[in-house]
Amino acid sequence: MSEVILWGVKPQFFDDAVPAEWNYDAKMHHMFSESLHISILAGTPISSIEQLLKSRSHKILQGNYKIKVIRCMPNLGCEVGFGALGYTLGPDVTPGDEEIARKIFSPTCEVAAVPEGQLNAICGLAGSGFGLMMPIAQALADAGVKMGLPRALSRRFAAITMQGAGAYLLQTGKHPGEVQDNVCSPGGTTIAGIMALEEAGVRYGVMKAVEEATKRADELAQRK
Repeated sequence: MSEVILWGVKPQFFDDAVPAEWNYDAKMHHMFSESLHISILAGTPISSIEQLLKSRSHKILQGNYKIKVIRCMPNLGCEVGFGALGYTLGPDVTPGDEEIARKIFSPTCEVAAVPEGQLNAICGLAGSGFGLMMPIAQALADAGVKMGLPRALSRRFAAITMQGAGAYLLQTGKHPGEVQDNVCSPGGTTIAGIMALEEAGVRYGVMKAVEEATKRADELAQRK
């Protein structure tokens, strides 16, 4: 069974995290000849990870050898069992290695294998998207306070409302537009709120935020 090594530093610190000179011993030999490297470095292509690891290990492993890398992009929801994670396999990863990775990911994440070219979009949508939900949650809670609710109750109900909306979409498989139509009764409260969101350009703002986060991940990749 492969030993799993997780690279979870910030992308700009990856070079410093891999020592320039490895001391040769059995452990280091095993690390580069047998280990499965899992990277959560934003915007860092598999080819760049392989290149750095190989350049730092050439004194340990002579000749043509393989570095097995799986690149993934999780979000913070994994900490509470509601995560989303996309991953891409490096060229030397075996089906057994992928099974090991999925067993690590699956208990806390919704997992999807995607081409590497889509990982930056996963970063923008699910990785950064988790953070993008925080201003929305705060805005809902602040609005509740403005309307007279106690702060603690308002924050809790805002979070539960967001959780419930996501769970409803997942469990029913319904399109968000269909759900919106179903909850907007003629002349009712929800359609009035939807109109306010449209006037504020909320949908455009969310789409633009995901686009900008993805483009930023692309920029990080181009620097490698």
